[in-house]
Amino acid sequence: MSDIEAFLENPGAQDVPVSQVFTEEMFAELEKRMDGVGWDNVRSKRLASMPDRITNTINVLGSDLPVCRPTVINMYDGDLSTLPLWWSAWEKFMFDTPLTIQSKDGSFTEPPYKMLQPIKKAKYPDITEEEEKVSLPLQTMCGAIFDAILVHMMNTVSSPDVWQSLKKTMVENLNRQKVPHTLDILENVYGSSDIITLQEVSGSLIEQARNRPLGQRFWIVAPGSMDAVRDQNSVILLAKETFPAGPSAEITSLVES
Repeated sequence: MSDIEAFLENPGAQDVPVSQVFTEEMFAELEKRMDGVGWDNVRSKRLASMPDRITNTINVLGSDLPVCRPTVINMYDGDLSTLPLWWSAWEKFMFDTPLTIQSKDGSFTEPPYKMLQPIKKAKYPDITEEEEKVSLPLQTMCGAIFDAILVHMMNTVSSPDVWQSLKKTMVENLNRQKVPHTLDILENVYGSSDIITLQEVSGSLIEQARNRPLGQRFWIVAPGSMDAVRDQNSVILLAKETFPAGPSAEITSLVES
């Protein structure tokens, strides 16, 4: 951590242009991809919203483990020892990897780039109408640059065999077991509560909770229109002893209106 801090605060000779990290060749390949899906050219733009929230970790149907974007900051366990290796995996993930996701209306299958959501001027008034039109390719371009910088930084301050080994250990202990550990805490610490409220809950956690002792003790009330793409939902747990009849109505749409 201290090496990363030093690299960020005082990079010295290691302070290189972004073009040396995310190269013109990478940009040209990305531009072809974006042209291929019908997105406008973004070479002259500056503003973008990172697609990290949507593509970082994607829970897919039929798998206990999520699919992760090739980057340093999630559970991705592929080889990130060089920028070319990272770029090949990143490009394939974004454009060539169809993922099946459960939604309120069933399931759908599409590659991650189609899951990105436009930046709306109504919500972010600082952007221009022109920027709003190209917000999807802007997000994709800046997401690629962001991830490239992270890979470059880690391979600069440490050797890949060291930092990737450490990352895998942390992922196994902190991330892969995150849902079971969270459910253990809810059952063992808060299991006697009448009401438990949770925010930014994944569909996977909801499903696992319903199939554990927690689901026997509580009504697990999720929104009727769960967000399958962002996969961050508000959930209420109602103790069945206290609320034997369970929830009476879904009022999310009334609150939002």
